[in-house]
Amino acid sequence: MNRTLLLLGTSFAALYLSGWPADPWLRLILKVIPTLCLAAWVWRDARPPMLRPMGIGFLLCALGDLLLAWPTADLFVFGLAAFLVGHILFIVAFLRTGRGMRPGLSAPFVAWAVGAAAWVLPNAGEMAGPVVAYIAVICTMMWRAAARMPQAGALLCFAGAVSFGVSDSMIAINRFITPLPAERLLVMLTYWGGLALIAAGVIRGGERD
Repeated sequence: MNRTLLLLGTSFAALYLSGWPADPWLRLILKVIPTLCLAAWVWRDARPPMLRPMGIGFLLCALGDLLLAWPTADLFVFGLAAFLVGHILFIVAFLRTGRGMRPGLSAPFVAWAVGAAAWVLPNAGEMAGPVVAYIAVICTMMWRAAARMPQAGALLCFAGAVSFGVSDSMIAINRFITPLPAERLLVMLTYWGGLALIAAGVIRGGERD
């Protein structure tokens, strides 16, 4: 990754996680910049056929960051929609370089989806429909990342996809079930870490084309 992007992204991530500054609008900016740095890395170094869907997917994740943390309104459902479309684009990118459907690999992710839905839905209320759709899409994204192995960079993409799934699972638990200790730290580290691994995997795979 370009050193400038790496330094910028990690610096703003550290500031955000430190809790400084207190102003919610400044914190919103801090939250988005690390994702935008990763998006810039993908746009700069990724290659077709994954470049466009991955690049747009990363930008939609940045939009989701904005909407989920909007200081003056609860825009959770819109943030969820941005991330959902972003995951669909990740799926498109993974399918373009996949190794067949490999349905046997879907079993753990079907179990993840069923377990998550059974746990979260009783408390989701009117959000039940969007939550089910999101769970289905992100679990499909993890499956398609797994299905690319053992291609170059595929293990990094898979690890990143699972880290992203863990991050979103913690958000769902914190919002619909019970508050988690150190929720912001855990969610953001697994989220940014997941995106960084996906980006690194996509770019490493492109180098071997």
